[in-house]
Amino acid sequence: MSDIIVHEEQILYAEEQRIKLRNSLRSKGFECADNEPIDSLIDKSMLIQPINKLMDKTIEGDVFLPDATVIEPYAFYNCINITSVIAPNVNSIQRNISTASTFLGCTNLQSVTLGDSITSLGNQIFMNCYSLKEFIHKQITSLGEQVFLNCRSIERIGLNKATGTSLFQDFQGLTGLKEIVLPKISISNPNQFFSCGTLLELADFGNIAQINQGVGIANKINFKYMILRRTSANCSLTATSFIGTSTPNVYVPNALISSYETATNWSTLGLNFIALEGSRFEDLDWYDDYNSTCELDGNEIKVLDDETVAIFKHTENISHVYENGVELADSDTVAGKTLTSTI
Repeated sequence: MSDIIVHEEQILYAEEQRIKLRNSLRSKGFECADNEPIDSLIDKSMLIQPINKLMDKTIEGDVFLPDATVIEPYAFYNCINITSVIAPNVNSIQRNISTASTFLGCTNLQSVTLGDSITSLGNQIFMNCYSLKEFIHKQITSLGEQVFLNCRSIERIGLNKATGTSLFQDFQGLTGLKEIVLPKISISNPNQFFSCGTLLELADFGNIAQINQGVGIANKINFKYMILRRTSANCSLTATSFIGTSTPNVYVPNALISSYETATNWSTLGLNFIALEGSRFEDLDWYDDYNSTCELDGNEIKVLDDETVAIFKHTENISHVYENGVELADSDTVAGKTLTSTI
């Protein structure tokens, strides 16, 4: 075998390039050791390129994609060892919305953070992501089919601008779901819209036209809050059995409260209809302030759950206290009064 001669200049040049790459990665938020080998740095640099091919299935842990603008269909398909993906500048996660399946089968994926440029979710994007905890996005306007199918650990879904008129199996198998927030959604006849588990506590149904079998909440024993935003007419209830024994507070436009109280099926349930206006649910972005606060004697107190805001007796200067989602007037927050309030 012939000897390989490496000049000192080549060694210095290679080290210079290694240092440049290391420093560049550090500037983009990657953790790099001072003496990290060039092979390791190159592997990390691959993560900041647009993801336009299938990812190596051995990739694991947190994936940070600060410069990626495109993630193609199936890019993370069955990458079972990734736990989070952060892609703040991605503006497209599929070229064809009907064949997305981007994170399908990522069974240990717990969180996905996408930038505001994303406006659509294609078919099966999060299907079988069993460990996904929540997905909140303020710019998504359209949903494909089976987007969250079998995401059994997800507790919270918030899509502020989604306006789709049909959903198919999107919420089937979501046994851990507690909150679903779709304030702009407009659906006339949902199909399996609500085939999730019994833990559900809150649903912002937006502008849906009817509560039917696909939206039935009869088995949701923890259900507390329903938000119906349709202003042109009541959201119809096709049968009382679809509500069952659930007794949520129902937030509707103030002008329609009396209509709901006398409407077919609604009128026999004895539900509490509350004006949407002035409640914490009025603003479409209400869930941005998930941890609400109240003030006690000049001190701000953060509320860590979605039920009790304050239970105080014989205290001064109580302000910003909510009852059933509506802020109490100053005359109702006087000293010496026991207040048990819910947001």
